Amino acid sequence: QGGKIDLGLMHTMAPPLGMSAQTIASEPFIACLPAGHPLASQAKISIAQLANERLILFSEAVSPDYFRVIRSMCQKAGFDPELRHEVRHWLSVLSLVSTGQGVSLVPACLQRAGMQGLVFKPIARKTPLSVLQAMWRPSPAHPLVPILLAHLHSVVKEHLQAASSR
Repeated sequence: QGGKIDLGLMHTMAPPLGMSAQTIASEPFIACLPAGHPLASQAKISIAQLANERLILFSEAVSPDYFRVIRSMCQKAGFDPELRHEVRHWLSVLSLVSTGQGVSLVPACLQRAGMQGLVFKPIARKTPLSVLQAMWRPSPAHPLVPILLAHLHSVVKEHLQAASSR
């Protein structure tokens, strides 16, 4: 904030007070496992299968929304997750999982990160969605904000159409 950013993109559920927001994309959470993990050969997994695993999560201090959503998914599956690490970046989550430090629940887009040593598996039941939002100051809003928003929506739509045709 502070009036220096005209438009930002954030993975969050709730925009900061005083900011306008528009959802650009939403996607399910998926399981992220080390390549040699016993669950890596299954087509889908249930969150309950992660009950005895050490979870690597996005830091509660950095993203209380994501921390709360993932913890709630675990609790609904019947367990309180044993937290191995809380980190500040999604790529740090992937890195720690790839070295066998634990498992994670991550937004589906992270499977395109290209990091070696990882397996991503869909969750057998519907999960809450991970949301990418564009945020901006409503006043004074930069005149290019509506144009950028339209372009972002167009790019996401094209990407989703290309991905579904593969």
